[in-house]
Parts: sequence; C-alpha cells; structure tokens
Amino acid sequence: MKKLHILALSWLLAAGGTLLSQGTPATPSTNNAALDQEQRELKPLDVLRFTILEDPAGRGQFPSITITELGDAQFPVSANSQETISVKAAGRKLVELRKELKQKLDADYYQNATISLELQQTRDLNQGPRTGPASNAKVIVFGSMTATIPLRDDQKLTISEVFAQLSSQSQYANLKKVELQRVDPATKQSKSTFINVKKLLDGDLSGDVELKDGDRIKVVDRGVIF
Repeated sequence: MKKLHILALSWLLAAGGTLLSQGTPATPSTNNAALDQEQRELKPLDVLRFTILEDPAGRGQFPSITITELGDAQFPVSANSQETISVKAAGRKLVELRKELKQKLDADYYQNATISLELQQTRDLNQGPRTGPASNAKVIVFGSMTATIPLRDDQKLTISEVFAQLSSQSQYANLKKVELQRVDPATKQSKSTFINVKKLLDGDLSGDVELKDGDRIKVVDRGVIF
C-alpha cells in the first residue's frame, strides 16, 4: 500500500514537472514592484493611498494623501472627519509610516486599527512642466467634504468651481470659513487662507482664488467648536 502511495506521488511530481516546464514561466514583476515600493524611501509630492478597515464611516472613500514639499503628510482619522494626524513622511518607508499611524490611531481613536497604506504615485520636485490631461497635478479637499480634484495645465480651476462640483456634500459644511492650505514656493512653509465660499457661491466672486497643484482645502462641519 505504501509503495502505491510512493508511486502515485512520484507520478504526480513527474507530471507536475512536465506541466510546469511546458507552461509559461511566471514573472515576478508584480511582486518585485510591490517590494520596490516597500523598500523605497518616500519623497515630497509622493501620493499615498490610505484606508482604515475599522473606519466608522463604513470604509468610506479616503482622499489621496500627498506628501507636502516640506515632507509631512496629513492623514484623516476617518473618511468623513475633518480631524487629521500629522506625520513626517519624506525619507521614511511605508512600513515605518504604518507603524506610527497605527500607534497614533490606537492611542486616541481606535482599538487595534487595521491600516492599508500604499504608494499610489511617485513625484519628483525637479520634474519638468506637466502638460495637458496627462498632468498629475491635483487639489485635495478633506474634512466634512472629501475629493481629489485633478488639475489640467490648459484649464484654470477656482475654488468656487470646486465647491459647485461638490454641492451634494455641502449640506452640513461650514462654507463661510473654508481653509485653503498652500505651500509658499519661496519659504517652503505652508500658509492658510480662510475663504467665505458661501459668499462666492451666492455670486460675489471678488474673493475667488485660482487653485494650484498641491493645494489642500479643509472643510469643517457647521457648529464645530475648536
């Protein structure tokens, strides 16, 4: 009986070896790409894909996270929350970021949070000018309203136009005090400007602002106490 098992196993191994030799060799490119992402040190303007499995918003759509030119990144604690966690991202690896984010989320917001963090897109501070619809330029809206808005080099986009597009999300948003966060190219410091978007949407466009790549727009709920 044991001999039959050994013979059968030998036949299966031989057949398997034949089938493998006749098939198309597997290519490790996908695994290599994932490994490269894990080993790569993150850089300013890299774009990250981030989710929290236990998010009370029901695994909602998190905005893409863009590392600023200063090297930090803001991660929302929930898809529908205006509250964020700030971490130093540039010069670090994904595994280090996941560990710090989990520690901070578990400390104040979750019990044993499960974090998904991947490199979505790489960027280069020294890359040449972007052109047309292939541009990777974008504006991120976060807080009580969330969106990632692509920017085209051949088309201007203002903050009033963005909120006109996102009108379905604005029911509980405080549009009278929207925070526009922008990195000053001269000082490399992030500066905040508060804009009355409600006034813009009511027709007074005197305070409208043309958006630039890397702009972040923070929206809070009405009645939020700071």
